[in-house]
Amino acid sequence: MIFLVFFILFFETWFGGIGSAGLQTNLLAHPSAQILMSEIQVALKDPQHTFQVEVARTDAELEKGLMYRTSMPANHGMLFVFKDDAARTFWMKNTLIPLDMIFVDYQGNVVSILPNVPPCELPENQSRNCPTYPSQKPSRYVLELNAGVSQQLGLHDGDKLFLPKEIL
Repeated sequence: MIFLVFFILFFETWFGGIGSAGLQTNLLAHPSAQILMSEIQVALKDPQHTFQVEVARTDAELEKGLMYRTSMPANHGMLFVFKDDAARTFWMKNTLIPLDMIFVDYQGNVVSILPNVPPCELPENQSRNCPTYPSQKPSRYVLELNAGVSQQLGLHDGDKLFLPKEIL
């Protein structure tokens, strides 16, 4: 079984500065929200793949997500952190890049992978009709990566995702 290991690297020598919560303190400018950037390492049996992800926790951050981005570097993504496990449904309104959505429960089990989710190409006045993308089971976390990454990594439902205590 392929295991994914996600953990934040907390060593000052690696980041050159740690915030009071134990997370890297680089904030991105967002029109309506600030997202705390966290370095998360994803490890498969061999080799290891590292992704820089933005952690979305507040209502504004969760709502904004990756909207209005025209691109995302190959090693970047966003982790949505919710307070409980529940059915999660995402949509791609104002999201301009295709994404893989990886839904994860409170125990770190991947419960659903939606690969290659396309942007909603409806005009703004019809964006309420954008398709929705639900998880197959309740989830607490959703990791969005560039489209195709989950297939490249060989991810499957049931794979394990280990999150640091600061994210739990």
